[in-house]
Amino acid sequence: MRKLTLKIALFLSLIFGFSPLYAETFQLKLKQGCNFISLPIGSSWNISQVLTSSKKQAAIWDPAAGKYLYYADDPDFNQISSFNFQKGYWVYIEDTQGLTITLTGTTPTTSSIALKTGWNQIGCPLNAEVPVEEALLPLKMGIDYVSIWRYSSSVSPWYQQYSASKKEFTTLKPGEGYWIKMLKDLNWTATFSNKPTTPAVVDDGSYTSKSNQLHAKWASSSPISPITEYKYCIGTTVGGTNILNWTSTTQNEVTVTGLILTTSVTGSPTYYFTVMAKSIAGVWSSEGYSDGIKYDRKPEFASFKPANKTSFTEEDVVPIYACITDRDGDFKSFQIFIDDTVKVPWASGTGSCMSSGGLGGTAFTYNWQTKAGDFGNHIIKIQGTDNKVEPAEQNINVFVFRKPVNTPQ
Repeated sequence: MRKLTLKIALFLSLIFGFSPLYAETFQLKLKQGCNFISLPIGSSWNISQVLTSSKKQAAIWDPAAGKYLYYADDPDFNQISSFNFQKGYWVYIEDTQGLTITLTGTTPTTSSIALKTGWNQIGCPLNAEVPVEEALLPLKMGIDYVSIWRYSSSVSPWYQQYSASKKEFTTLKPGEGYWIKMLKDLNWTATFSNKPTTPAVVDDGSYTSKSNQLHAKWASSSPISPITEYKYCIGTTVGGTNILNWTSTTQNEVTVTGLILTTSVTGSPTYYFTVMAKSIAGVWSSEGYSDGIKYDRKPEFASFKPANKTSFTEEDVVPIYACITDRDGDFKSFQIFIDDTVKVPWASGTGSCMSSGGLGGTAFTYNWQTKAGDFGNHIIKIQGTDNKVEPAEQNINVFVFRKPVNTPQ
């Protein structure tokens, strides 16, 4: 297909109520024959510059005059000379290869066209696929218009309908033209925001056991103004920067390392991410905040029994003991597995203990009564938790020998 690239510095058109936003590129492929099109960027394009194929024709319905106005590629007969934003046009291409149009121009923030009672040709006002009724705001279906019709050469009789009773398509697409049946005369003034939505920021929960890093991810969107940059900071207050000053990124997720997070028996500061998103137009969103996360030290095993690779005999009692310390002073409970099966569900400690370094801890004692048939290697897994961060865990391998036959009596 033949390609045309138009790089034009577009101007503000008071006639069409156009207000500029930012430069972007739009490409549209036209097939041989009839095409119902619109151009979702720019205020006005010279038809002769857009349609470069040797034989072409364009037309738009004039609802005020009740007739079509034509472009015939002949100055003596042309009744229109430009493609205008928000309007739909019929374009006929004779070239068997069709035509690919590539336009680079300015997208509007506001635009207005006059619509008359009855049939009008309109275009999708966004360079993005948008639900029909959302794209046509502030027009209201059933109050301002009764239906929208989309041309399709693959259906009979050539149109798909969107109305209160029939929804054969659900979105308006950039580059497509549409018929709209108005119930009244009015100006369709579309206003488009180039401000991204406030980022929704999510951290890793209420607590983290990592003392040197924090992680968060976020989401923001802008239907007509792509997001090109984010910036984030971290503080111990909402919106604060005392842990990390504003930092730029193009990603929507970050792990910040090299931090020194603190905690004590009296509590930990709460760390908050603040994130802002910037559109290609250079407009920043409002600040979005995480709900805060605290650093909590993971419980630690001070001692445990039996020793690893200890052996027993069937019907022996295997004494299981653990001493766990928690520098934050908030240890809660133990759990014991035998070969991945929970033997003791989460339960409080059975006493106190002391680490070799003199740090007080919580002890737990359990006697596993083996029985005939328990012959073989077993893995005893002990877990301890403060119900804030991931549990401390210790695995012990023991072997249970088959009990020999009793000696003669």
